[in-house]
Amino acid sequence: MKTDTGIQSLFLVGLCKWLLGLSTSQNPPSIMDVKNVLGYRVNAGAEVEDMISIAIRFNPIHGPTKDPINLAGIAAPPIDECELATTAIKRIGNLLDVDDYLASEGEIRREMIETMSELLEAARYDGKEYRKLYS
Repeated sequence: MKTDTGIQSLFLVGLCKWLLGLSTSQNPPSIMDVKNVLGYRVNAGAEVEDMISIAIRFNPIHGPTKDPINLAGIAAPPIDECELATTAIKRIGNLLDVDDYLASEGEIRREMIETMSELLEAARYDGKEYRKLYS
């Protein structure tokens, strides 16, 4: 059965797997590490988070220079793409719904509203109106 949550998870896994394939096939190859996955609802009526933020770190693996006659004898460390993909899938499974989090953490929500109001005022927008709308 197709659900919005299932389709979203499948898309995120596919996206990360594609990026992982790219990172391991580059010169030098990189180890991809999905650090965090956050979801937000831009459309309040959306079934699932409709804006996703994925924090990914790419660590290049600088191996020894190619030795044509193999005098150095040092090989570049292998990259286990399956292990990296498994880690990415686990992080995607731990997607944090930021809207739910802020709704349950009143103090952090108030702090975020105040900080956003200050940013809006610095950009010459009405921070008081923003506070009134979201408080």
